[in-house]
Amino acid sequence: LKIALDAVWTPAYYGDEEDFAADEEDINENWILFSKKNGQLLLKKGPHGKSYHITGQYEVTIGDNIYTGKLLSELIASVRGKEGGGGEAKQRNCASLIYSEDLRRFAGSNEIEPLEKKEDAKVIGKGEFGEVTRRTYRKEVNGKKVSMKVAVKRIKQKSRNALVGAMEVAVMSALLDDPTINKQHLLTLIGWYLGDKHLYVVTEFIPGGNLLDYLQSLNANAGQEKESKGEGEEEYHIQRLRFHSFVSQIASGMSALETKQIQHRDLAARNILLTQDHQIKVRYHHEFPVYLSGGKGRQIRVRSL
Repeated sequence: LKIALDAVWTPAYYGDEEDFAADEEDINENWILFSKKNGQLLLKKGPHGKSYHITGQYEVTIGDNIYTGKLLSELIASVRGKEGGGGEAKQRNCASLIYSEDLRRFAGSNEIEPLEKKEDAKVIGKGEFGEVTRRTYRKEVNGKKVSMKVAVKRIKQKSRNALVGAMEVAVMSALLDDPTINKQHLLTLIGWYLGDKHLYVVTEFIPGGNLLDYLQSLNANAGQEKESKGEGEEEYHIQRLRFHSFVSQIASGMSALETKQIQHRDLAARNILLTQDHQIKVRYHHEFPVYLSGGKGRQIRVRSL
């Protein structure tokens, strides 16, 4: 996981070749990647250089030399090491910053069919990343159709946030697919899919709001008089027990992230969701930085959305 997540974010990727204008002014002389509509990957030295087809996972022949890499980032480094070429290619605002085949390699087990038309959709959040809607997701379980409420985040593929979204999907899939991790107190990934212009990330919908709103509501009610002193004392003790339970559940969620060497870095009350029966769900993919070990002491920052 530590190494594999590196390759979701490939700075040398320029997007679909068909969407790059032949006369576009770009004098970049670094080794860069293009994809074709059929999924084929091409390697070029500069956007207007000769094309070299990448085969397998991953291999490219340049002259008499054959270069390989388990990850695209490894392949690029191998080529640069012998063929020359400067540092990392600059990212550009291409049609899609997500190479779909790599995303499927890391999280293909959780790719789902696109949701039906969103007549039932209700916008529950907006931001720089796009929007989040509450939708109905239907799937077949043991031969029966089951419906559930989900939260769907829609991210433009041509935005830098799409790279962040791809990283989020990879992280959540790694957690979801590991049966040894207790995910009871983490927000659950339902699935993801790609549309023509957007990446869609589908998670369970938590109707109880977040812990910050809950605490603020308690504070607002604190000044209200109780019908009797006994009733107030009973409520006080119930609330203390509930708080102890919150702490235990949050710690459980953090322990699950630590298992995969994921640092939350913003464990604020606004990022802790509550079910209607006061069960904790730590939101670890929306509004805060997540740090992943990148190997050799490096870290990859998944920037705040």
